[in-house]
Amino acid sequence: MSQLFAAGRAAFGSRAITCLTASSTRRIPCRSASSSSSSERQQATPPPLPRAQPPLPRPPPPPTPFELLLEGKRFTCTECGKCCTGSGEIWANEAECAAIATHLRLPMLHFFRRYTKSYSRRPGWRMLKLQPGSDHCIFLEGGTKCSIYPVRPLQCSTYPWWPELMDPGEWAAEGRTVCEGIEHENALPVDVQDKAPVLRAATEYFAEQLAASNAGRLAKPRQGS
Repeated sequence: MSQLFAAGRAAFGSRAITCLTASSTRRIPCRSASSSSSSERQQATPPPLPRAQPPLPRPPPPPTPFELLLEGKRFTCTECGKCCTGSGEIWANEAECAAIATHLRLPMLHFFRRYTKSYSRRPGWRMLKLQPGSDHCIFLEGGTKCSIYPVRPLQCSTYPWWPELMDPGEWAAEGRTVCEGIEHENALPVDVQDKAPVLRAATEYFAEQLAASNAGRLAKPRQGS
């Protein structure tokens, strides 16, 4: 009896161990497969892409030579009319003369005779007359108003942004003797980007005048020839 019980215990224990082992071998691979599958999915998922950074703002361009000449200057027009008086000369090229004549509704020949000098040292240019007995421009009205303002010559429309006045000493002298708007107490600093094209246009315009003057001198007959 005891032998049979021992055999039964041995057989039961053997089955229990076999079942436990089998049960363990069934459960452990399931856990390992699930864990490795999850790990593989994590490794297969690509990392998120970095967000694109906004482009850096471009640095401002360096100032042009004309802008450098204008820096630090102040001006406001007080409409005093002094720039239309004095001993200076006002010249107009052919296109400007035609525009003024059209504005006045005059034939070109009548315009020349009435409003410009009868001679010219500059081929292709005409010098405007002054009012009789004064140093006022012939188109100055009431001491302060220009009667041809919309079509006035470029020499007038670009003042005081003339190349000869960009020198600090000349700029200051012009303010003391002619134009009260230069460095006026109520004047704001000039917008150099706005006035640089004006200064450039005046520079090219006066260069054309100079070239015409040189051409006129070369064309003048020599004495004794």
